[in-house]
Amino acid sequence: MIRKLLKISLCLTFFLFIATPHKIFAENPLKAGVLGLRKSSYVVYASSSHPEKQAAKNLIDGKKKRGWRSIKNSSFPHTFIFELAGDADIDLLKFNNKTREAKHPGISAKQVKVEFSTVSSKSGYRTVGDFTLEKGAKLQEFSIQRTKARWIRLSIKSNYGHPKFTELMEFEAWGVFEFKILQIISSFVWILGLALILAAFSYHEFSAHLQKIKRQEIFKRDSFRKLCLLGLILVTSGASVSVHQLWLNAILGVAAILLAIVFVKSLKTQAAEAKESKN
Repeated sequence: MIRKLLKISLCLTFFLFIATPHKIFAENPLKAGVLGLRKSSYVVYASSSHPEKQAAKNLIDGKKKRGWRSIKNSSFPHTFIFELAGDADIDLLKFNNKTREAKHPGISAKQVKVEFSTVSSKSGYRTVGDFTLEKGAKLQEFSIQRTKARWIRLSIKSNYGHPKFTELMEFEAWGVFEFKILQIISSFVWILGLALILAAFSYHEFSAHLQKIKRQEIFKRDSFRKLCLLGLILVTSGASVSVHQLWLNAILGVAAILLAIVFVKSLKTQAAEAKESKN
């Protein structure tokens, strides 16, 4: 039974693995946006940010009708720091400056500066470009020299004359994520764990149906519990490397260790029971 489940798990792993976003396998030849909430990017710092409806995170949410607005009467520059999901080589920046110019003349962002860092969110920045955005323009693209980044600092240095507020709708960085073998291994591990859990549930559910017994009886079996436990160990250990938030790394890592301890103890208990039964 164990062999059958392992075969099923490996098949599921292969299917899920090839269905995983291509960026983790190699340097994707198709350039894509690397900055965005859906790309596991997030705002590390914002010097001036209006409440939720016009917060800094709206700059990278991919929604063109919802953007960022500064706090009333806040001084320039308005600075934002974004952290990417991993190191990326970036060669294109995009801005959506289609603000509410008709209602609030001069509110659009004008002069901006973009800096990249691979050191930390607080240091190691180097300027990749100073740009002047067109007032009210929906999409503006700026090609830059291909540069590696993990953190992006955007500084809005001026607007078109509005005395109280500044707005910018979207900011995008386009490039390719770096190839990292560790990402592939960690992704394979947690996907294998997930496949093992799915296979265990499916197999035991099918067994319960064939044997015409209650599911609870099947799920109480030691073989089912061990497979699920092993799957959880793989999921938590693989995910602890894949995620990019330190606190989540720590939680998942500790969970993987605790689950492994429980798993080893269960094996020792089984071995002791088997030895006693022989005697």
